[in-house]
Amino acid sequence: MHIGTRLKELRNLKGMTQATLSHGITSAPHYSNIEGGHFAPSEDILLLLAKRLSVPSAYLTNGHVKDKKFAILLKKYESILNEDRLEEALSFREAHEKSFTYIQSLHQELHFKLLRCFNLFKTRELKAFGQCYTEKIAPYVDQDTLHNLSPHIQELYNYISGLYYYMKAEYQPCIPFFINVLKSNENPLIEARLNFNIALANFRLHHYASALEFVKESKRLYLDLHDWYKTADCYNLMAVLYKSINNLELAEFYIHKGLHILNNEPGEIYLKLLHNLTLIYTVRKQYDEALELIQKCLLLKQSHNPGALFISYRAKLTILLKIGDTETILNVIESARDVCKSTLDKIHLQVIEGQLCLLQSRDSDYVKLIQECVDYYFENKKWKSLKDISVELAEYYAQKKQYKKAYELTKLCLLATKNS
Repeated sequence: MHIGTRLKELRNLKGMTQATLSHGITSAPHYSNIEGGHFAPSEDILLLLAKRLSVPSAYLTNGHVKDKKFAILLKKYESILNEDRLEEALSFREAHEKSFTYIQSLHQELHFKLLRCFNLFKTRELKAFGQCYTEKIAPYVDQDTLHNLSPHIQELYNYISGLYYYMKAEYQPCIPFFINVLKSNENPLIEARLNFNIALANFRLHHYASALEFVKESKRLYLDLHDWYKTADCYNLMAVLYKSINNLELAEFYIHKGLHILNNEPGEIYLKLLHNLTLIYTVRKQYDEALELIQKCLLLKQSHNPGALFISYRAKLTILLKIGDTETILNVIESARDVCKSTLDKIHLQVIEGQLCLLQSRDSDYVKLIQECVDYYFENKKWKSLKDISVELAEYYAQKKQYKKAYELTKLCLLATKNS
């Protein structure tokens, strides 16, 4: 870390070029080297730059001076975030806004920016979180400068970086960041969270054996902490993983473990467990049990988690398609349409509508609707959905002896498989 990075950020905020900022103070090439960290500027140059940028002179001249009082504020802010006291975090920032405006120490400013990033992630302001990371964190730190930071800042940086890449669905690069935190961490709660995050990333990469290894460790830690809610979440992920490798017996076993530890009290994880049990029954062709359970999910979600209704309607429609109940499908489609929250939800529903057309022998409507879904999934890189639907459409064309179209869809399926 060096003062040049701060100068560059300030210059960009002011909308100034290097030549404009440095004019009459130093040569443009020399200033460029200052921003790049190749030359350490004199105090006289920094004072002139501070005046031109309209910032306190100490903000540029005291970059390596840590403030003990400010260190206490940072510790308090971090403690509030770690305990998920998010409303208090907002009031704390507002109360100390002046202290957080021009933080002299480069290290302490980075610490604050990392905490601000973490705050945005916790409040699910994901777009702002990504922007904060790319604009406020990434320019300050790279692998060459990381070792110069304190162990605590390194740990926080690795954790935030892992979250950033996970949020971007770049699961491979996020894992080493989380592993680095595990190596230095001594807090069992954070260790449990990290193991769970790594398990999720491995699940997304279809590395099921590794995912099971990490989620079992996470479950052990949460059990030791007597955090039954998080333990149930681990059981849910274990069930999903065993279902993914077609071990339905173990998948159902862990679903029931999760339900038991929650004492069957409705909540987000409880509803996830019920939903996944429905999927297991569907794979086993236990359609009556699956319909009964998904209806229970829908009723509970209306009061406990209405934002997740669509996924359960989609599961119910899948079951109804398998048993050929076209009359009920039409009614449920309208209910599902009312709770669609995104274009992706609407496309998922269109897949169901297309499949209904095929069930009703309306082949041309089926092809039109499903091809539109294929195009959307491809354009938006929804690889798993693309893989499933391209296989279905390829098989349809093959049955109709339209082998060229079937071949093109098969190639698309291979591409989706490679990327999913």
